[in-house]
Amino acid sequence: MAAVIAQTDARLPDAGNLYVQNQQVQKAISHIEANFRSKLTVPRIAATTNLSTFHFSRLFTRFVGLAPSEYLLQYRLMVAEKLLSLPGPNSSIADIAADSGFADQAHFSRHFRRFYGQSPQEYRRQFQAVERASLARNAFLVGRSSRMTDNMNEGTGVGEFQRLR
Repeated sequence: MAAVIAQTDARLPDAGNLYVQNQQVQKAISHIEANFRSKLTVPRIAATTNLSTFHFSRLFTRFVGLAPSEYLLQYRLMVAEKLLSLPGPNSSIADIAADSGFADQAHFSRHFRRFYGQSPQEYRRQFQAVERASLARNAFLVGRSSRMTDNMNEGTGVGEFQRLR
């Protein structure tokens, strides 16, 4: 008798169709990704799925492997990481924090350091150094390639070397 009740009680996470439950979680993920810049709370996200906060949290954690609040935090950090790694004129750390949905720069920096092991500023400097090195390497290779092509056209390149062998 308890097994029948457990299968039909909509308040329990194992109740209902797994496809429907997955659709509810997907709907919540879409809502998070579309509205991550606004002040999202677990009850607001749960409301988009028409589930109680408790049931939604258990269901989300079971399907995603993270609590809804942790998923939101990691999504915001991923967006911030992409913004920090953009080339060109740099936005301030405070602007990136706001654009990523964080309340303030200190809150953003604390979570960024905890997740990535370095401050946002250190991450940006490291990424820019790698980017500059990559650009320099590419410029070197392009210059070297064009010199090799010029030498081959003049008869002093690789083809000439093979004839002398």
